[in-house]
Amino acid sequence: MTDIVRPRADLLSKFNVSGTSPQDMRDLIVSVRGGYGAIAVTGGSTEQGSLSTTAAKLTAFAADSASSDQCTPAHGTDNITLTANGVWLAHFSATLVGDADTVKTFQIRCTGTGTVLGGSAQVLFDSVPSAADVQAFALITGALNGDVVDVTVAGDDTDQAVTVSEAMLAVVRIF
Repeated sequence: MTDIVRPRADLLSKFNVSGTSPQDMRDLIVSVRGGYGAIAVTGGSTEQGSLSTTAAKLTAFAADSASSDQCTPAHGTDNITLTANGVWLAHFSATLVGDADTVKTFQIRCTGTGTVLGGSAQVLFDSVPSAADVQAFALITGALNGDVVDVTVAGDDTDQAVTVSEAMLAVVRIF
């Protein structure tokens, strides 16, 4: 039996009718329980070079976390595919090493129909070797099954690099 995330109005209408089915109860549970998943890297990654002022996908992730059946973390492609419609909260945090006297901009991105609210953060690398921490949060509204969440990075000049020591991109369906 396949569990289906249903809209709130559909679920409420089922409880106005006598004889709620076991499937209706199962769908209620998966509809109100938020989906979750993450990709991460610990212990360092290889340098991501050739960064410029044009945003490029961050390609540092090395492991998938535990996840629900409402998203699919994929460190091999450095993204998380949402498999349930709704509103999602995304969080990106990282410890990085970058070129001296540069600014890097990180952005949580949703490819598909979802709209990203927030999700941008900048970090200044001011000495060599320069390590810094960065965090960004985003609300992704109107997300549909198949939307893809990832992180982009851009420099403030051409031919820049960044190395991720520790990082995580996590998503949680909140509605």
